[in-house]
Amino acid sequence: MVRTGGVMAVIFDLGDTLVHLKPPADDQEYDALYERVQRAVTSRFAAEADGLSAALLRNVGGRVGQQIAQSYAPGMAERLRERDALIMFRAAIADFAPDYQPSDGLIRFLIAAEGQAIYRPELAAGAVETLKALREMGIRTGLCSNYFGLPEAARANVYRMGLLDHLDQTVFSCEVGWRKPDPAIYQAICRKLAVRPGECLFVGDRLLEDVRGPQQLGMRAALAQQFRQEPIDDSIARPDFIFTAVDQTLIAVTS
Repeated sequence: MVRTGGVMAVIFDLGDTLVHLKPPADDQEYDALYERVQRAVTSRFAAEADGLSAALLRNVGGRVGQQIAQSYAPGMAERLRERDALIMFRAAIADFAPDYQPSDGLIRFLIAAEGQAIYRPELAAGAVETLKALREMGIRTGLCSNYFGLPEAARANVYRMGLLDHLDQTVFSCEVGWRKPDPAIYQAICRKLAVRPGECLFVGDRLLEDVRGPQQLGMRAALAQQFRQEPIDDSIARPDFIFTAVDQTLIAVTS
């Protein structure tokens, strides 16, 4: 087995670390994607979908997205507590279509269908190869991501990206109920991987969530800059490593 300098597990962030999620280019593309979502929902829930238009679904998705963005504002109380997607989508549907009362099953399907349709994943170069190599070295691989939605939809999306089969464990804020940098989400992935924080390297693109938070629990942390280039700010955190490519993880774990 390759010597790994005490690292028993590498835990990755998802967005702008292992994958970049490209939003639609313009309103025309948004409209086309929501038409696809509407067709999928109508096909699956024909008896409930009467009057469920693509325009309504876009309005609902936009409202929920705006509220989630606002919930991350630094001054927001409960900023680190993840929101319940089912409750938020139901409330948004009621705002735009007060007389329409879809089942929980339809809303869950809608959340999953929207998540699959709206963002186009671009894998980081070497992501799968790096995950495979870490496992070959005897190092466990984990994913720890702030992810609004449903846990089952989150895992389905990660599977669709080609990553799930190469990860030993995953933890999403939507299943833990807390977002990074709350300690609970890092503790959850450590428990699932059966490792102590001091045995982990955390890799992510944000100083607060992916460097400071993990370091405060005793992990080493690497700032990933292959997609986002967040400036180094010592008042927030000082990364143990800076990666411009995900495969640099292999060098870090042997140093």
